[in-house]
Amino acid sequence: MISAQQTQERRLDELLRRQLGPQILVAIADPNVTEIIVNEDGRVWFESYARGMHESGLVLAASQVESLIGTVASSLGSVVNSVNPIVEGELLIGGIRFEGLLPPVARKPCCVMRKPAQVLFTLDDYVRDEILNDPQAVILR
Repeated sequence: MISAQQTQERRLDELLRRQLGPQILVAIADPNVTEIIVNEDGRVWFESYARGMHESGLVLAASQVESLIGTVASSLGSVVNSVNPIVEGELLIGGIRFEGLLPPVARKPCCVMRKPAQVLFTLDDYVRDEILNDPQAVILR
């Protein structure tokens, strides 16, 4: 028998997936995508290992972003509003870190979703890519 809590969690998960939509869910499933950003203007950006930061071509209405932030807040057992305009936590989907902002801390609703690391970089990788030089890597080692 399914408990009331399990039913509530399932409903929140289904609602969250509907609000994210198919394009964002595909990005969540893509191992190359590391971050999903919804700016105040509603434009959605993806950061990926393969392409860096790039526009997804998706635009969300402010009401959609606000609903998404509210759903995440509910899933975390908190309330988000103009008095508490920031929600931070982990999504039920894939352990993704989430931060959502509402006015007055942002002009319009916006959010960021950061996926757990899929690729781990070594100090040698950073030296090879000229992010660090050899002396800096030696200090860190």
